[in-house]
Amino acid sequence: MIPVSSSSATSGGLVCSRMVWSRNGCGYEIKLNDDVVACLRKNGFWSSDYRAESSYGNWRFLRSGMLGNGAEILDESGRVATFKPSWGGPGTVTFADGQAFLVASEGCWRPVWKVTTGDGQRVLQVRSKEKTVELEQPSSVPENRLLMLALFIFFRMRQAEEDGAVAAMVAGIS
Repeated sequence: MIPVSSSSATSGGLVCSRMVWSRNGCGYEIKLNDDVVACLRKNGFWSSDYRAESSYGNWRFLRSGMLGNGAEILDESGRVATFKPSWGGPGTVTFADGQAFLVASEGCWRPVWKVTTGDGQRVLQVRSKEKTVELEQPSSVPENRLLMLALFIFFRMRQAEEDGAVAAMVAGIS
């Protein structure tokens, strides 16, 4: 994993507001200047858990809730954040320190995923068709949290794909 700060032209980290992502197998990679700065991988074929890695740390993303549409973000010390979905609106990622972000998708077949602060200030967005991760500059959100949120968007994208596949399979059976 290439450290984010060594990938940028100046010290201080993510000076680039636009990164690219790619999908490989059961995971995703985020690249800055052709260097991998973060990745998300499924823990195993039958597992619904994902492992996220960056130079800032490692996290686990787990499904939670009665229908499995919520999530927990864990690191080696325990729970970092929780995600609670909302019917017809954005879900909320709430960190242990109380900071909260709204996660929403827009467009047909969810081509744009956005993360905003509680007061509506955009933090980042992931564009599916263009395969980009766009960070708002300047941002008051620490880089480790920005990368974690970007990786969490990929986890949500996988959840949506898996849930859609199950729904299609059930519809085909009946």
